[in-house]
Amino acid sequence: METLRLQGVAVDVPGFDILTLDAGAEDGIGRLIELKSSGVSARTQAMTWNEWKTASTASLRAKFYLYLVGNLRADIDAAPYVRAIRDPFGELMATEQKDRSVRRTIQLDVHAFRQAEYQKLTVRKETDGPESSTG
Repeated sequence: METLRLQGVAVDVPGFDILTLDAGAEDGIGRLIELKSSGVSARTQAMTWNEWKTASTASLRAKFYLYLVGNLRADIDAAPYVRAIRDPFGELMATEQKDRSVRRTIQLDVHAFRQAEYQKLTVRKETDGPESSTG
């Protein structure tokens, strides 16, 4: 975290959800992952200003990933998925949205990503448990 702090990342609110480590990397940092989820396949996704600021930091952009998890609702007929987008700041045209509060968010057109890792997920239904034997 000290390496990130020296690059302007606030330790108490770093602007990402998951930090992976990479022993082979010069700075030891693997991925900075911001995770966003939706019950459906959302057309847009909001990021906080702090998340966007971290994603746009020049020295961290190659390590910043936006993971989009969608179709999580059980009542829709679509498979859940995970999309991993490296450097969302460099990949997207985004528009800044201001509301009447002091919070600022960035609206991302998530279907505009040119490149993304994509993983189709499956859902296993819970069973009644192990079969009981009568004796």
